[in-house]
Amino acid sequence: RNLEKEGFEPDYSREQFHKVIESEGQVCGLESAWVRWDGSTIYVRESAKAIKNEKGNILYYEGTIEDITERKLAENNLRESEKRLTELNATKDKFFSIIAHDLRSPFNSIIGFGNLLLEQIQEKKYQDLEKYIQIILKSSNNAMDLLLNLLEWARSQTGGMEFKLAPVDITLIINEVAGQMDLIAQEKSITISSDLSSSEIVFADRDMLKTVVRNLISNAIKYSFIGGEIRITAERNNHYLMVCVIDHGIGIKNEVQSKLFKIEESISTLGTRKEKGTGLGLILCKEFVDQHKGKIWVESKFGRGSKFCFALPNSENNEVNL
Repeated sequence: RNLEKEGFEPDYSREQFHKVIESEGQVCGLESAWVRWDGSTIYVRESAKAIKNEKGNILYYEGTIEDITERKLAENNLRESEKRLTELNATKDKFFSIIAHDLRSPFNSIIGFGNLLLEQIQEKKYQDLEKYIQIILKSSNNAMDLLLNLLEWARSQTGGMEFKLAPVDITLIINEVAGQMDLIAQEKSITISSDLSSSEIVFADRDMLKTVVRNLISNAIKYSFIGGEIRITAERNNHYLMVCVIDHGIGIKNEVQSKLFKIEESISTLGTRKEKGTGLGLILCKEFVDQHKGKIWVESKFGRGSKFCFALPNSENNEVNL
């Protein structure tokens, strides 16, 4: 059977076939893909030997070609299933880790300092009340942020989160979220500024977009030093709108940056005031940006701050290619 005459074009492995058979005189069990002119692909396993004349010149090849398409497709499906299973196991482990440790911690603080606050009031000792109330409020905010991320993540994993694309003014969303987080920023004397002065419309799911912006600003506050500044920028070209959240905080080591958006990696770094994190927020950001056919990435220098950016396509039918 001559596959080339039947309209199949071999892949790069033909070079390997000729190299081996010319040097060794035969090929045993070489697997390769052949693409038909209509785009369809078959996979074959070849064994052949070179038939030569008395001068050692190759006259033709003699051998067998076995169609192994079904086997290769089954192997590919198995690999995809194994990959998905690994991701599901990582998701389950992350979920239980958050339930067992990260979610318990702020509630322990709330209950512990709440009881202490009650005792102090009963004993008419008022000097430390403000401090205890601040700790309770901080722990409550941490618990609320974590619960919001956890609920949204659970909904996204189970398909319970409806994806609604519509024209959205990202300037309004950024101003709204920044305003909601201003009190938390003020606790560290951090200022949040934005260079978005006019409407910037993008096709997006409003709730998902708010979650992305909230998590990026929250992280910037967490890892910024007292008295720092967080700047939010936006830039549009013919293909996409890019939004960046920039801080001058502790920064991220190079070896950690590639792991930030992966569910199977366990990345948790304390903030500048020992704020705890789970890494779930950035995983959620990537998942939501991916659903928009966008891109999210980080640029950072350890000790000098970070710049988290995401880009969304200008049209709902396009995707971002950077």
